[in-house]
Amino acid sequence: MVLSLVHDKELMSTDNLIPNFDIFTGKETTVGPEMCGDIHTGDMYKQALERYCTEEGDFPLPIIIFYDKTHTDLHGSLATSPLMFTLGFFNQKARNLVDFWRVLGFVPNLSYGKGKHQKAPSREKLQDQHNCLKSILGSLSSIGKNGGFRTTILGREVTVKPWVHFVIGDASGNNELCGHYNVHGNCSRPYRDCKCSFDNMDLASPQCEIDERVVKAPC
Repeated sequence: MVLSLVHDKELMSTDNLIPNFDIFTGKETTVGPEMCGDIHTGDMYKQALERYCTEEGDFPLPIIIFYDKTHTDLHGSLATSPLMFTLGFFNQKARNLVDFWRVLGFVPNLSYGKGKHQKAPSREKLQDQHNCLKSILGSLSSIGKNGGFRTTILGREVTVKPWVHFVIGDASGNNELCGHYNVHGNCSRPYRDCKCSFDNMDLASPQCEIDERVVKAPC
């Protein structure tokens, strides 16, 4: 999937890449004051670049993932959740086009056909979903553990070093990815980082009791 993007000369045209940016080093080609711009100007990108690209010839490959459920029939029985990706060195105009995205896999409707009286606990249903995601992302995980892979990009032989830079999705889907409670509105914990109740959500200066488990081990 990755090779179908980086080996496509039309997609890899300079018109589709971030301007004033060297895709082989992952750094800007112009010197000037630091400014917020595209993905490569963020602090997390710079930290990822230092972590994954440590040797000459390493090709940084930030991956942007999109994950959301979609319905393919009237009643939602055939709902499926595609996991798609694009590459972070494409500019925003290119990333908005379907040609620059690839589908890694689909998570099916795991509750279809089980009936109303065979309801599994929420933890088990979420684990089934994560097992599917693990299978879909297995090849990408293997590439990362093996130190990347060798290929030729725009005539230059490189070692591609991929990482998942961020994930796009709605609140419900992102909660499922992180294993968070998927509840909204009047519930005991409307905000996951603290223990404030729903009635305290409109306070200008609430006295929060922080959940240390969330602070120490963020998803």
